Amino acid sequence: MKVLVDGDSCSIIHQIEKIAEGYGLPVIIFADMQRCIHSEYSTVHYVLPGKDSADKAIINNLDKNDIVVTADYALAALVLSKCGKCIHPHGFIYTDENILSLLTKKYLIRKMLRKHPKKKVKGYNVGPKMHCNFNRSFPVLIEESIKNDQVAYKEEEKCKKIIKMGSNI
Repeated sequence: MKVLVDGDSCSIIHQIEKIAEGYGLPVIIFADMQRCIHSEYSTVHYVLPGKDSADKAIINNLDKNDIVVTADYALAALVLSKCGKCIHPHGFIYTDENILSLLTKKYLIRKMLRKHPKKKVKGYNVGPKMHCNFNRSFPVLIEESIKNDQVAYKEEEKCKKIIKMGSNI
């Protein structure tokens, strides 16, 4: 299990590294070459600049139960479809239950902005409260993923024993 970070949409890399290091998890940051990211702990993979090039690299390197940190809803949907875990830099965890409503909301906002380009959409302030949410949610997601890995390993061992017993008959 590893942590993959969308460096193009994530500003809390230091926090991610600090928490992941506490669990002994490797962190891989994907960003296009226009960004300058330096890290003592993480591996940084630079991709050629282009629409969604970092996202494609993340999906290509994603294994089941890996954790992806991204603010990109479309990338989150792809991660979930490949049995990965995904968390927003503000701390909310993407799930199969909430991703469709998030994508729909994004679509409707874009549609409204195309129709009324001068209209502003109120956002939210990113501050200490948002970082606290991430600091609480990220370890919970890691622990859940570790637990899932252990269950999957036990199931795999059980299947191997059954197969071995069947071949001895």
